[in-house]
Amino acid sequence: MFRESDFALSDLSFLNASSVTDMSYMFYGIKDKNLDLSYFNTQNVKNMSYMFSQCNQIINLDLSKFNMENVLDISNIFEQSNNLRNITMWKQGINLITNMSNLFSNLNLENLDLSNVNTTGVKDMTRMFYWNYELKSINFGIFDTSKVTSMKEMFDYCESLTSLNLSSFNTSNAITMEKMFSGCRILTSLNLFSFNTNKVTNMYSMFSGCKNLNYLNISSFNTNNVKNISNMFSGNSNLESLDLSFFKTSNVIRMDSLFSDCNKLKYVNISNFNTRKVQSMSYMFYNCNNLKSLDLNNFDTSSVTNMQGMFYLCSSLEYLNISNFDTKSVISMSYMFAKCYSLQSLDISFFNTSKVENMAVMFSYMEKLTSLDLSNFDTSSVTRMEQMFNDCYNLTSLDLSSFNTKNVTNMAAMFQNCFYLKYLNISNFDTSKVTNMVFIFSSCRNLTSLNLNNFDTSLITSMYDMFYDCQSLIYLNLSSFNTNNAIDMGKMFYNNYKLTSLNLSSFNTDKVTTMVGMFANCKNFETLDLLNFNSSNAKIDNIFENSSSYMTIICNDYKICNEKPSGSICYNK
Repeated sequence: MFRESDFALSDLSFLNASSVTDMSYMFYGIKDKNLDLSYFNTQNVKNMSYMFSQCNQIINLDLSKFNMENVLDISNIFEQSNNLRNITMWKQGINLITNMSNLFSNLNLENLDLSNVNTTGVKDMTRMFYWNYELKSINFGIFDTSKVTSMKEMFDYCESLTSLNLSSFNTSNAITMEKMFSGCRILTSLNLFSFNTNKVTNMYSMFSGCKNLNYLNISSFNTNNVKNISNMFSGNSNLESLDLSFFKTSNVIRMDSLFSDCNKLKYVNISNFNTRKVQSMSYMFYNCNNLKSLDLNNFDTSSVTNMQGMFYLCSSLEYLNISNFDTKSVISMSYMFAKCYSLQSLDISFFNTSKVENMAVMFSYMEKLTSLDLSNFDTSSVTRMEQMFNDCYNLTSLDLSSFNTKNVTNMAAMFQNCFYLKYLNISNFDTSKVTNMVFIFSSCRNLTSLNLNNFDTSLITSMYDMFYDCQSLIYLNLSSFNTNNAIDMGKMFYNNYKLTSLNLSSFNTDKVTTMVGMFANCKNFETLDLLNFNSSNAKIDNIFENSSSYMTIICNDYKICNEKPSGSICYNK
């Protein structure tokens, strides 16, 4: 009727609405800042959907005189009225409305009084207050939620709520509480002792992002029917302890990111968890960087397919008991133990990895780990091993002779920064499908030799930093290397200052576009065979920077010879 009107509507006393049944979109998009609805007769109205939608100029709205007894539909009644700060709610009716989903979502309300609103017939309160980030308080009075089945995202992102009195809530019919309090950042406590969760099946992200919660007692919760608790406590960064010993998890399928980013958590009791049906535990304890001990001896992981990042960034963890883990169904173990800085030992020799496809970054940054027995690992299905051991500073030896790498495509930075690694057995590696080996041995500073005779590098395009800073290498045989597809050889041998000779006469560099710093800082070279090198397409800046002044270079490439260090000899055969 007044849709997108530009003229003033402050006085509507002339309007007789007593016979009107449909007021949907009535004031949609109006530009007026004031609406006097005190004379409105709404006793016969059935439809108020989108009635005040996109009324972006209205700040205050008084609906106290509205008679709602016959209204059936109020869906999106205030939708995108983004400047609305205060609503005085109706006091009569709402006997027929069953759906209040999104009723106040995406508004900028500061306070809301619902003490006189009749909600006896309402079944759906999904996103009812969603993204009201200015909302500081809600007066529920005797709010009736006895028929509500969905409370999904009900208070999601109500970032300014300082307290919530939910003592009147009857949740006996609620089925989903997914993200119910997610993003309520300022809440310090929640009293949910009266909650009846007997029928609830979904608690996904229920408290996620409640950053200031310092205490949470949910011991009254009945979780017998719950199937999803993933992200339930994610981002509760102020919680120091959590007792979930009473949780019944026999029907739970998903536990991924359950405690992720609980970075003050020092104690969690999950001793009675039944995990028989759980399929995903990915990032379950991610960034719980104050946990020092975890005993998961009771966990049945026989159905778990995803353990990606399960203990990632548990940086203070000193004790981890996973001795009963059954990993026969696991497909991903990437990031599983990454950045467990404080773990000094890890026994996973019993792991069944026959189905695992992803081991990327699996042990990365386990800085205190000195040994690792992977002799029983079945890696026949693995396609990704990039950064698998990178920054395992204190590993001194690694026997991977049992590894089957026939399906691996990525080995980038696999052993990068293994500073103290002296022994590495990769003699049986099949690299025929590998396309990426950048940084693979970079900064393996204590390796003296590498047997790479079995390496097939025919698919490799980048060899950048491949042997970078291998300071102790005294022998390197790369005669089997196929470089037909190589494009980048930048800094490939940078700082290999104990190498005295290197034969790369078999290298085909026709496609190489950069050799920048390739032999820089190789200060002890005596002979370097680059017989078949072709640098016509390549940048060769600093190729011999700070390298030996006394080496003999065998090379037919004029451009490379022209860069030889002063005092060196360059000739062709």
